[in-house]
Amino acid sequence: MNFNLASALADRRFHRLASRLLLPRWLAYQVRRMRVAYWPAFRRHSPRKPWPMVGWELLVLTARWRCLPFHYFRYRRYDPAVTLSHALDHLPETVLYYRILNAVN
Repeated sequence: MNFNLASALADRRFHRLASRLLLPRWLAYQVRRMRVAYWPAFRRHSPRKPWPMVGWELLVLTARWRCLPFHYFRYRRYDPAVTLSHALDHLPETVLYYRILNAVN
């Protein structure tokens, strides 16, 4: 089995650079999906948690995962039946794809 260290290092640098270059497009896509689909669904959903609780949970999720918590709205974590501990157990796609898989690959 041949292992090309130079190729592996170049590939790693490419992944780091590509993820930084794609970040603006990814963020624009997430914001557009939030505005078009998730925010209207949040506004229509009844019952939902009170605004202060939603704000607190968004702050806690942001601090825990160190990313914008789009998954909170995508997976309806604002439903009163969903506890904060259950919302914290959910691994956001951002963390999986951009941190964990980048570190493994």
